[in-house]
Amino acid sequence: MECSEVICPSVVSKCEALSLSERTISRRVQEIGANIKEQLRNEYQSFKQFSVALDESTDNRSIAQLAIFVRGVENDFKNTEELLDVIALKNTTTGEDIFLAAIEVMNEVNLSIERLCSIATDGASEMMSDGAGFVGRMKENVRDAGLPPIVTVRCLLHQDHVCKGLPQV
Repeated sequence: MECSEVICPSVVSKCEALSLSERTISRRVQEIGANIKEQLRNEYQSFKQFSVALDESTDNRSIAQLAIFVRGVENDFKNTEELLDVIALKNTTTGEDIFLAAIEVMNEVNLSIERLCSIATDGASEMMSDGAGFVGRMKENVRDAGLPPIVTVRCLLHQDHVCKGLPQV
């Protein structure tokens, strides 16, 4: 006797009738992913303020990957922290490339820079440079929009490695 027959005998016949083709499973996984994305998008709208953390690294195929994390706080001080997206950066990894990719992802989920309060990144020049780096471009946009300045910090993990004399991760 199988476990399903013991736990829920009334639905065994229904489960056996389900189509579990590769296409069906793939479509269902996509539907679940879209549903989760929509739930997160709705939650992001309740953020009073949010911060982003970005990390760019190269995968085993020598393709630059940009991971963007978001942490938001709601009016009742509920905090949410999620991986917003991982983006493959094509061709170059300039501050402008990172800025455009991050803005695109933020726009997809309706996270406005009006509620952005801080940015954490590694210390790479394409991230931190006040001129053409991601942080510089973001500060420029905030300033041009007449918004309060955003706090920028170098990621604590990276700071810890620098202080210990370890290689950057």
